[in-house]
Amino acid sequence: MPAPPPAPADTTAIAAAIADPARPPADVARDADRKPAETLAFYGVKPGDVVFEFVADGGYFTELLSRVVGPTGSVVASRLEPARIADNRLPNVTAAPDNEWGLAPNSADVAFTALNYHDVINLKVDRGPLLTLAVFDPSIRGKTDCFVLKFRKPLAG
Repeated sequence: MPAPPPAPADTTAIAAAIADPARPPADVARDADRKPAETLAFYGVKPGDVVFEFVADGGYFTELLSRVVGPTGSVVASRLEPARIADNRLPNVTAAPDNEWGLAPNSADVAFTALNYHDVINLKVDRGPLLTLAVFDPSIRGKTDCFVLKFRKPLAG
């Protein structure tokens, strides 16, 4: 029997996260190009979710995901710049190394990566194990879809 469809995104929680005055000004300036409301609604993010963010980098979406899932949810982020969570400013976010994400089997509600897949491809390391973990790890593939977000600028002309 197929699994029931996931509950829809909580657009109220997403709007509140985007409007939160505690967000860094540099992040707010990126909103027009990154379209966070549309992106997070598409992913179906809602309060209480467990989100795995693969290659979080500077943490633009980490910040938003943290605020949307709230205190009853959590975000596990690989390759997250430490400054984003310094001084416990996002207490429901855990930075995880590439080889141990600390997620129990079938525990992630959303698996997310945005604007960085090219970085994984360009890594000067054996990326096979990293990509295999991201796609096939049982903590991720059990009950969620995995999304990769990549924007492309319109061609000039």
